[in-house]
Amino acid sequence: TFNGKKENYDLSHIPEKAEQAFLRVRPDIDSAAWELGKKAFQNQQRWGFTTWYGFCTNQWGTKWNAYGYDNGVQFDGKSLRFLTAWAPPTPIMTKLAQMYPDLDFTHKWADEDIGYNCGEVEYHNGVPDGEFFPVGQEAVDYANSLWGNDGLEEDEEIEESEDMGGPKL
Repeated sequence: TFNGKKENYDLSHIPEKAEQAFLRVRPDIDSAAWELGKKAFQNQQRWGFTTWYGFCTNQWGTKWNAYGYDNGVQFDGKSLRFLTAWAPPTPIMTKLAQMYPDLDFTHKWADEDIGYNCGEVEYHNGVPDGEFFPVGQEAVDYANSLWGNDGLEEDEEIEESEDMGGPKL
């Protein structure tokens, strides 16, 4: 209830005076926890997720923006190269393929832990049309080819260059 009335209220826009009055009668509520909860609720209402992490992994397929690319380099009409954290940006690639159905896309990826989480998906006419998910030694060889490594073994350390290296796509 609010002011003794049972009605629906927009909780993302609680009047400040009402919020302060509530917090005065509830001194057991930690103000930092209250603010964090309020922000999480507002994020859920606005974006559909309580935190940046949920938004990014759902919308992008990975937890961060792309990085490791060369700023100011003109697109050569053939390939783009960038890095992402922990996972391939499948939702982004799917959206790009849908936005540009006249272009064919081949999305290749390989995690830094050579031989795990690597693969390739081809998009034609805006939809996925062919995939490759290697395992075992084939995955190790595939990942090494993308990263430009010379035959590293599974779990062997990789030295990254100053620009964060990255697979050669």
